[in-house]
Amino acid sequence: MWTFGRSATLMRELRARVIDISQSGCLIQTRRRLDVGMVGTLQLQLGTGEFRDDFEVVRCQAVARERSLYHVAVRFLWTTPRHICSIRYAVALRAAELESLDAIRVM
Repeated sequence: MWTFGRSATLMRELRARVIDISQSGCLIQTRRRLDVGMVGTLQLQLGTGEFRDDFEVVRCQAVARERSLYHVAVRFLWTTPRHICSIRYAVALRAAELESLDAIRVM
């Protein structure tokens, strides 16, 4: 019998719709309940780019009058620094673009 001290990762792909997003986390809608404390990796297609960040589930609520539909709040984990392919980077970049548009006045 062989014994190894290495950990394993169980992965499951789950489709979700992003309802709201910020640099610290997001609210997603799924067809499957997720346990509070569960960690995973969220991968998003934003424009032509693909971005990803690790997350932790902080809340999961069934949507009223909807069968098997849940709103899941997740917070992004700082397992890596913010980088060009992270969701945190993409959201910060987009926020900066919107702020610069607010500074433009049309008369």
